[in-house]
Amino acid sequence: MGAGLLCLFGAPWVVRGMAAWDAAIARRLLAPSHVDRLARRVEMLSENQLRLIDAADAERHRIERDLHDETQQRLTVMMEMSASPRGLTQPLTVVMVTHDPVAASYADSVVFLTDGQVVDTLHRPTAGRIAAHMTALERR
Repeated sequence: MGAGLLCLFGAPWVVRGMAAWDAAIARRLLAPSHVDRLARRVEMLSENQLRLIDAADAERHRIERDLHDETQQRLTVMMEMSASPRGLTQPLTVVMVTHDPVAASYADSVVFLTDGQVVDTLHRPTAGRIAAHMTALERR
């Protein structure tokens, strides 16, 4: 009689424990492995990195376009002003920042900057003199 009562009251606890054990084993066997989780994480990070690169490229292109458009508009206005009957009353100064010796050679004067400081100036520059000067500054 004592064994029967024990089985009657203990059986639900034993069955519940076996079900929990069975569920834990099933989760362990059916869950993705550590390697699978890491591979998914690497894939997710790669996708995020690609999205960031695309966003940065789009922003860079937007900035380049805006700078080009704004510069083009200003130059057009200055050209129109100088061509008008009233024209410009004073000489026109245009400032251009470039690393291109050929583009810089069209200027009357070239100012060389290093870390935001003026380090030298060339008057009536040529592309060759500018390139040589830039090379010399790089070696310093």
